[in-house]
Amino acid sequence: MGPAIVREFPVLLQSNVVGGKTAAGTKIQAKLTVATLVDGTVIPRNAVFSGEVTESVAKTKDGPSRVAIRMDSQQWKGGTAAITAYLTAWY
Repeated sequence: MGPAIVREFPVLLQSNVVGGKTAAGTKIQAKLTVATLVDGTVIPRNAVFSGEVTESVAKTKDGPSRVAIRMDSQQWKGGTAAITAYLTAWY
């Protein structure tokens, strides 16, 4: 198996996500802030990424809060694409 391909998508969440308050399973959306070229396709600015919170843990005396998010799809005028993107270990 080859190395994993890492891509960065500059997105802005469309709602607040708070560790320990936003429940795992909450559906979320984010908008792409800059057009991004992926495998010869330009994903335009303001494309909507959809996914869900997969982990949400409140801050404790011994550790920081944690949030993990998985994005499953991208949609824009004239196009859609499946995606598997993770934002993990977000403190």
